[in-house]
Amino acid sequence: MSSDSQNSLPLSRSILALNIIAYGYLAFIIFSFTPWTNNLDEIKVAALFVGGPILLCLYLFFAARGELRLFPKVPLAFLVGYTAVLLLSTLMAGKPYSWTGKIEQMKNLAFLGGFFMFFGLMRTRQDIFRSLFLWTLLAFGTAIFGLFHYVGGFELLEKLFNHNQESVMQVLLKTLSTSKGEMFSTFLGQNLFATFLIMLIPILLGYVIIEKKRNRRNFAAITIGLMMICFILTRPWDIYFKGFMRRSILWKGAGEMFLHGPGGDRWYEVENPPLNMRSIIVGCGPASYRIIFPRYRSPDYHRYDISHLSLSSFNRYLDLLPETGVVGFACYMGFLCAFFASGLRILRKTNEREKRIIILGILCGMLGVCLADIFRSSSRWDSFAVNFWVMLGIGFGVFETMREEMRPAVPPNRIVRNLGILCLAVVLLAFFSGIYGVRYLISAIYNNKGLMEAGRGENEMSRIEHELAKQGMNQKAKEYFLSAIADYKQALRYNPTFITSYYKMAHAYGSIGDDETALKTYQELQKYSPDYSQVHFNLGIEHWTLAHNAKDRTVAGKLGEEALRELKIAAHMSSEESVQDVYHKCMEASKQFQGK
Repeated sequence: MSSDSQNSLPLSRSILALNIIAYGYLAFIIFSFTPWTNNLDEIKVAALFVGGPILLCLYLFFAARGELRLFPKVPLAFLVGYTAVLLLSTLMAGKPYSWTGKIEQMKNLAFLGGFFMFFGLMRTRQDIFRSLFLWTLLAFGTAIFGLFHYVGGFELLEKLFNHNQESVMQVLLKTLSTSKGEMFSTFLGQNLFATFLIMLIPILLGYVIIEKKRNRRNFAAITIGLMMICFILTRPWDIYFKGFMRRSILWKGAGEMFLHGPGGDRWYEVENPPLNMRSIIVGCGPASYRIIFPRYRSPDYHRYDISHLSLSSFNRYLDLLPETGVVGFACYMGFLCAFFASGLRILRKTNEREKRIIILGILCGMLGVCLADIFRSSSRWDSFAVNFWVMLGIGFGVFETMREEMRPAVPPNRIVRNLGILCLAVVLLAFFSGIYGVRYLISAIYNNKGLMEAGRGENEMSRIEHELAKQGMNQKAKEYFLSAIADYKQALRYNPTFITSYYKMAHAYGSIGDDETALKTYQELQKYSPDYSQVHFNLGIEHWTLAHNAKDRTVAGKLGEEALRELKIAAHMSSEESVQDVYHKCMEASKQFQGK
């Protein structure tokens, strides 16, 4: 089965254009690397929200014309079921849990764009070979970037271009140089890069075996060698098999969330919460883990390097259970099972060596990702999920090509009409998704500007006593914080769910002594993330400060009671000494409010 001797369909201008658009989109997502600076991660996310739905619209349009193959019915049923559960779970979640579900709906639409488009582009064996070669180029680029990063290339660049400490390039180089040794490559985090390598190494190994052109085969072999070096340097043992206590806290919290749902208003006083059948069946809402998990988290979490705002349980399947329930989990797993069953069915029926090697490479690569998802939720994060869904689409496309050998069926008129209607609906959804992506990026830019201004304010305040700064003794610091607040407000204007902006803005208000507005900002934040433990702690501090400054005894007493309630919740959620110490000191001092 030489790539030269294959029968092939003519590569029309439209199909050529689709290939350029699809692989250009994928290359941008992969190579627009994502360190936490200069909004690079947000640029990638914005491209995802804009580009993914466009690909889905293009797929539906060309599938209706008969130029791209229609997706098989059985896995499509599972995919439609999973999407329907996401929608149902979002509608049932209610505030403050539905906003994450709405964003997840748009992400799902974006992922499906790449999935269906790359499925459709696998029309012939020639398309398969082209795809394998292009993935080799992408893998080679990430490996070279990763090795350059690992050996300290960005440290050298930082020294060479160390002219303006606050320039965009300098900030970027500093971020990359300080992450030396962590093998970020073009991905945010070595675990995502490791999973990317796990997925591609078996696939490219199959390509090396079947490719007849010596130059391409040698290039793929060199790429595999570089990828193996990178995989070793990512320290996969540390990524997937260490941190047992950390995982046990995250996994136990996911299980409790699955069984008991979000709980009631006074959840922190309930020792044995009842079973919640809604959350068991359809979940608490897509991406709701980050909001609800803190209620079930061990108060010792801080000892195991667990974030105050944990986004995932480090297990893709334990994320799905509490977020989409048994029904959503079953649909997702059914879809994955349909993928592997489809490949194994062809593998069993064919005796052609090269077919078997291609199928085995794809199955092994995707199985590696699915196993890695037990220990890291790589396939849920934007910077890798695109690759995961694209490869699923390619895999299904390869299986269908092997089954039908270069005969994409022209759909009957009824299917053409239905696809046209569906395409119009997706165009509308794509419009809203694209608008969100652009607004998300603009919001992130303003938020980043606010962080920089607040940082300057903090540096200015560090030169003098904190209380003096609050009294206006340092006007320059106050101006920095006011500038930061203005930027945060602009960020929230474009994206009202940008949690970081609320938190940082409240901190900025507190820094300039405006405790009342800081309190209102924290309360606004709670509409979107009610149980961020640090927010409860800061709410307690702000209430306590206002109570001390209140002239009316009754008002002071009420504020003191509210402060103790918030500090009690914070102390329940965290066993950190600083939190416990503040809570107990306020408890002892609360007697001064009695009778006020």
